[in-house]
Amino acid sequence: MLKALQKHLLTNGLEDRQHGNMKNIPKLKSRAFVDLEVAERVKNFILNYAEIHGLPSPMRLQDNSDPIIYLEAQYNYSSVFNEYKKCIEDNFADQSMKSIKYTTFWRLWNQLTPHVKFLNTSSDLCEACECFRLKLQ
Repeated sequence: MLKALQKHLLTNGLEDRQHGNMKNIPKLKSRAFVDLEVAERVKNFILNYAEIHGLPSPMRLQDNSDPIIYLEAQYNYSSVFNEYKKCIEDNFADQSMKSIKYTTFWRLWNQLTPHVKFLNTSSDLCEACECFRLKLQ
């Protein structure tokens, strides 16, 4: 290693030295590459799923951000991911697409659609409570 550093110093002077493997990042064949198409597919699935199963936010918006959409407490990230996998298998069975893993799905969810969240079990957005609140007003 010392000889390689000395040779680099003689030929290039005091420049940054990078070893030869910097551009040859190994890509595993079992991994799915997340590009814009995959990210858009995940975002569209989450937004459609939230439109079907979601509840609007009970609070008023304070700024111009996206309105928060809450999914019921019976759903969680893994159940929505299983629905996503089933949807991909049904719609893209003829194509040789590699499916993404759960952690990638979760990261894309938090990056692309942070306004879609889950209700906690102690929230009072059930239909009976909502009707009672409307009667009080």
